[in-house]
Amino acid sequence: MRMLSKASLLAAILLLTGAAGASASDLCFLDTTFGNLFVAKNLTLPTADNCKTFSGFIAGTFNPVSGNVCNTHNNLDYVFDLQFSVGADTPGFAPFYLYVPTLAGVGAFYHPDFGAGGGSVRGFSIQKVPCPAARHFGP
Repeated sequence: MRMLSKASLLAAILLLTGAAGASASDLCFLDTTFGNLFVAKNLTLPTADNCKTFSGFIAGTFNPVSGNVCNTHNNLDYVFDLQFSVGADTPGFAPFYLYVPTLAGVGAFYHPDFGAGGGSVRGFSIQKVPCPAARHFGP
């Protein structure tokens, strides 16, 4: 009986350790043109020919961000299709891609409230960066 309880304890420890080791963490992407920091909560980037859900925010704002990130079949590009809000009920969009070898790329912001007469598109450069300690939702 004593042997069984030691084995059960060891199995529980291994299970908990393995689960903690495989968990996702936050990933951060810096728009180096305008200085926006996209924070993806609990995301691991997808493997080739797969997609994952992106859920997070733009750091220091009240702007939630959601969408998808997919990896091309040849594992060369991550393609992000993101939607955000900027104080209004109308969503904005921030699609971008990252070249897998460098984790840098380009994208564009679009929101109807940008510019006069129905919105505009604003291009940006972006790269994956280590998440800073302070990456809060809200100002």
